[in-house]
Amino acid sequence: NKTVTLTAQKSARVVAQAAGLKMNPEDAANFAQGNISENVIGEKVVLARATPITLNLYGNPIPTYTQATTVAKLLNEKHIELNNGETVNPVPDTPITPNMQVFILSKGSQLITTQENVPFPTETVNDITLSFGTTVVRQQGAPGKQAVTYLINSKDGVETSRKVIQQAIIQAPVPQIVARGATIDINGDKTSIMAAAGISVLHAHGPKN
Repeated sequence: NKTVTLTAQKSARVVAQAAGLKMNPEDAANFAQGNISENVIGEKVVLARATPITLNLYGNPIPTYTQATTVAKLLNEKHIELNNGETVNPVPDTPITPNMQVFILSKGSQLITTQENVPFPTETVNDITLSFGTTVVRQQGAPGKQAVTYLINSKDGVETSRKVIQQAIIQAPVPQIVARGATIDINGDKTSIMAAAGISVLHAHGPKN
């Protein structure tokens, strides 16, 4: 999108904001020479939007933005130093991508990812082709799978705490579908049917004269 404005401002950020553009503190704005092919005479403002990420500091997720292109440059930009046995995950040369998580882990902490089952749900449907009280499994359920990432803190080699950081469904569970009979056969044993429904035979026939 292009917005044309006339201004004497010397700050590219102020010009962008005056034109109605919302900017995060990490966004960069600079002047560049316009050209006829762009129908821009004079200078133009070029915006470099920062990348949204989540910086997880010792188990505390903090949404932020960055102009860094790698994890190592992100640490430098945010003035984060790993001087006391801390580690970073992913590794420093990992490229920055939108909405990624970068973990700063204290000494004795680590991230592990395990694969766990997801219980399958059960759905019950009425079936008029079945007699009342009958149930039939129409579709057998199957558990799904999910990858669960934990932040684990340890002391002297013994785990002291475990916190779920992220869950991702790898394979969705298959629901189990159970058909429940909805038809009452009145040609059968009426006494048994009424008894099952809580109706006494005497009440059904009414009082005798």
